[in-house]
Amino acid sequence: MLAEGIRANFTGAFSVEEKVDGYNVRIFRHRGRLLTLGRGGWICPFTMDRLPDLGELDPVFDAHPDLILCCEVAGPNPYLRADPPRARDQLRLFVFDVMKVGGTSLEPVTVRDAILDQFDLPRVPVLGIYTPADVDAVADHVRALDAEGGEGIVMKSLTDRVRGKYVTPSINLRDMEADAELIPELPGEFFESRLVRIALGIDGHADRGGRAAPRSRPRARPARCPA
Repeated sequence: MLAEGIRANFTGAFSVEEKVDGYNVRIFRHRGRLLTLGRGGWICPFTMDRLPDLGELDPVFDAHPDLILCCEVAGPNPYLRADPPRARDQLRLFVFDVMKVGGTSLEPVTVRDAILDQFDLPRVPVLGIYTPADVDAVADHVRALDAEGGEGIVMKSLTDRVRGKYVTPSINLRDMEADAELIPELPGEFFESRLVRIALGIDGHADRGGRAAPRSRPRARPARCPA
């Protein structure tokens, strides 16, 4: 529930960023070579092959050799359906956070922004800066993203490392459609949690001009691979 979540977790200003619909990678330099790791901690061969197409990254690692770029890669790829709103026709990189090698937490938003600005790195769209009193404005962003097929938002405190994620009702429905054939293999909680999110999303947004039910669009199931 968006309003309750914001008020329970944020006390001051926070940024609202789009949660880009793609696959997650970490990019860093090891022994002079750029490497890309997927969620499971394995090298992602597809991203390694396409790194030259994702931008010039060497300068940032020349200046910050212990940096880890936390990124979403969206667009045509072997893992997800290639039709997210931000990258339908070509593969694109979106940096959403930075870490340090050997560190245990994400760097503050201000540190991330300074590095991204210095090297003009591609980033996730920042939708605005808000406070807990601005719940309606944040909900407007969620409804707009839902209408265009977006995945959701990520909220990040400007004063500490508190973060919160809120996905659109429609993305939950598309996730269930994509994985329906895996019902015997996936835990029931996978589907139950998404049903609850859909219901709460409809209840929380329909009375403020949102749709009465989330729109369904087919979403291909991710390929089984290390990334």
